[in-house]
Amino acid sequence: MVGPYVRHGKVVSTRYATINMLRTIEDILGLGHLSLHDGGVRPMTDIFAISEEPDWSFKAIPSQLLLATQLPIPAQLARRDSQSVPRPLHDAGWWAQKTQGFTFAKEDLNDASDYNRVLWEGTMGDRPYPAARSGVDLRHNRKKLLEKVAGSTVTAQNTVR
Repeated sequence: MVGPYVRHGKVVSTRYATINMLRTIEDILGLGHLSLHDGGVRPMTDIFAISEEPDWSFKAIPSQLLLATQLPIPAQLARRDSQSVPRPLHDAGWWAQKTQGFTFAKEDLNDASDYNRVLWEGTMGDRPYPAARSGVDLRHNRKKLLEKVAGSTVTAQNTVR
């Protein structure tokens, strides 16, 4: 989250899902809730610091992956500090072929497992699809986990090695 009233330099460990984000947006914009589901979850209030002076110091930087697309990204926004610009693994034809038979006319019409496998293959290449969740609780030992990630490299597929 970014914004002038979002807490800066703080880790919020509250578990949130997309529905919490939707509830928060509805509340901020003064919109009614779409259903009992979004109306019944708590908004993400602990990420905000409304009693502090607003601070809008966020500077958006486009993902390096977007530099390989045809999007009109201004040169001054494009970070080119990496060795090379990552390239997508597959072109639009590959994605069209892999998602043939899927329908995107409305959300949740495709089999989630099939779609997840296409996304995995399309972004991770030939790495094996995970058979089971690791079960690692990422809420604990954050400092150690972050140090481990900081000492690794990020590949073109945005995976940590």
